[in-house]
Amino acid sequence: MKISLVLCLPLFLALPKASFCQAAPQASSGDPVATVAGQPISEEELQETLGPQQSMQLRMQEYETKSKALDSLIRLKLVQAEAKKRGISAEKLIEQEVESKVADPTDGEVEAYFWGQNRAGATFEEVKEQYRASLKQLKLQKARQVYADSLRAKIDVAVLLRPPSVTVVCCGHPA
Repeated sequence: MKISLVLCLPLFLALPKASFCQAAPQASSGDPVATVAGQPISEEELQETLGPQQSMQLRMQEYETKSKALDSLIRLKLVQAEAKKRGISAEKLIEQEVESKVADPTDGEVEAYFWGQNRAGATFEEVKEQYRASLKQLKLQKARQVYADSLRAKIDVAVLLRPPSVTVVCCGHPA
């Protein structure tokens, strides 16, 4: 499906290859994550070794990755819902509402993009059309995101993903 690829491409590029495999169930704090000479190493022991700062960094990375993936998925679902409401395909909706309205980059924009890339050894004329195509794709990607985000005002969206939290203990009681 073209729309899935168009809206989710940044997601696929951002995720490591291993994330497309099915994840193993996460071990509880008492379950072993490894054994050495028959002696188990528990999840709890691993977390203690990581320390609170590194553990929180890992949890934040996981949250940020999930959050970006969720944003892409929400945009996709918003476009699909709007297309269904209009009785057209998601591809047709994107073509009508986004792609037909994004102008080709001007020579000035392409030249500014060229100088911003700071590519040594290439002249502007050698890469002009390649940069024009790249700039057009960037403009289309941004316009697709803006359009999908504009649909949020029309369609109910509830994000239930929450960032990691830290329990602070003061005087033996959670604060």
